Amino acid sequence: MSVNSVMLVGRLGATPETRTTTTGKSMCTFNVATDRWDSTKSEKVADWHRVVAWEKTAENCVRYLTTGSQVAVEGRLCTRTYDDKEGRKVWKTEVIAQRVTFLGKSERQRADEPSDGAFGGRSGGRVGAMYGGRPSAMPAAAAPLTAMDDLPF
Repeated sequence: MSVNSVMLVGRLGATPETRTTTTGKSMCTFNVATDRWDSTKSEKVADWHRVVAWEKTAENCVRYLTTGSQVAVEGRLCTRTYDDKEGRKVWKTEVIAQRVTFLGKSERQRADEPSDGAFGGRSGGRVGAMYGGRPSAMPAAAAPLTAMDDLPF
């Protein structure tokens, strides 16, 4: 048995780049930064991951994501090789996105777009757009339960 599965949650380092293949398929690439703790340095360090999205997912990533956007990417690793201009073999490992969830906006996007209430924005909290769809919003805060009698069961 073998498993090839990747789950990343991080922020985009730049706006996605889009291309169309010779067969007409749309694709985009973007880099996602994730943090990890480096105990030898006693600090967080960033790891960068190259992500490739195809067709509708790619179109929606290009439409909604910008530098600093927070995303969750589910996919698989793919390693490919090619010879560069000097004839050296180059190995590239990329995450082929099967699902992209838009988790939040960049700081600049939040500053530029006024909030219009609990359900106002195009992204919210931990619920976002799955499979490259349009981000959804969440309420700003849920009403707290004041007594055990308020439970619905």
